[in-house]
Amino acid sequence: MRTMSWRLQSLWFMLASLSRAASLSGAVGDPAEMRVPGATVTLTIRGGTLDPLKATTDAGGRFTFEGIAPGTYDLLVQMPGFVSRKQIDIHIDSGDVELPELVLIVGVGCGGYGPPPTWTQRILLKIKRFFAPIDWSKVTICE
Repeated sequence: MRTMSWRLQSLWFMLASLSRAASLSGAVGDPAEMRVPGATVTLTIRGGTLDPLKATTDAGGRFTFEGIAPGTYDLLVQMPGFVSRKQIDIHIDSGDVELPELVLIVGVGCGGYGPPPTWTQRILLKIKRFFAPIDWSKVTICE
């Protein structure tokens, strides 16, 4: 009898946790407010109890993680030619969580990923900046 009630409790907790699964989505852009496709996005739960989840931004610079358990997560965005961006302490309870746009800046440093931008990339960025001024409140440099 005790074994049966323990199994029922385990099943109930498992079903309850499945019903609380959440999703996390967002977009990756650059300072010229252009979206960044092909960026690697890594989601890690605090405490390292689960393997990190990875996603790649689509053609519109968007990413989504579905079926994630409630908890506190850290997010790392990496793209060759850009400085890596880390967002920490993302609290997820249940439901869908939409992050504000994550802005990457051109270059490498402080753990940057990939080679520095080419001469052509620098010129294109300057042209983008001329036509679309940078809103520096949206720019976060990695720690």
